[in-house]
Amino acid sequence: MAPTHFLCIPLITEFSRPQLSASLSTFKTDITRPNSFGIPESVVRPVGTIHLTLGVMSLAGSRDIAKAIEVLQSIKPLLPTAPLKVSLHGLGTFPGADPRHVDILFAQPRCHDCDFDALCHKIRHVFEKANVLDKTNPPLSLHATIVNARKTRTGGIDARQIINKYRDYTWMRSVPLKKIGICRMGAEKKGRDKEYRLLTSINL
Repeated sequence: MAPTHFLCIPLITEFSRPQLSASLSTFKTDITRPNSFGIPESVVRPVGTIHLTLGVMSLAGSRDIAKAIEVLQSIKPLLPTAPLKVSLHGLGTFPGADPRHVDILFAQPRCHDCDFDALCHKIRHVFEKANVLDKTNPPLSLHATIVNARKTRTGGIDARQIINKYRDYTWMRSVPLKKIGICRMGAEKKGRDKEYRLLTSINL
């Protein structure tokens, strides 16, 4: 069964949208210019889809969905009481990927309020222990996808110069996180933007 949902921290809020809209617009304008990198505009992810994935799941029916919702509710004691602020920096790809022909480029989160990576691993572990996440999930590597070139004619792009130029780029700075939730696979069109449909969420 193909994955149907994913556990994530959405990064689009009323505070982050202006920052991400501006930074993604600047980035898109730059990399798509013929005299710059000449990359197809379609590879840049829509603003409304930017998130951090903690794991994917295949929920076959109402019973599986109810269990996933129950597990999400159970992690509340793990969450910090103070607001978490996250920034997104840089542009890179997964270890071992060839930047001369790469399909995914991402930014990485930074949080100075807590050990954010450890917190996300704890949350994911609860879902793993409850057998809600797919067994095929790769090890957790927190990232926000900025470029997805899998559907291009060649299935990837030469990103060497792009990575070099944007390795220190700030996409958003000190944005309070609002929620952690379970979303349906497949971004849906909303006006000029796209976003993932949220099945359920809890406040962060």
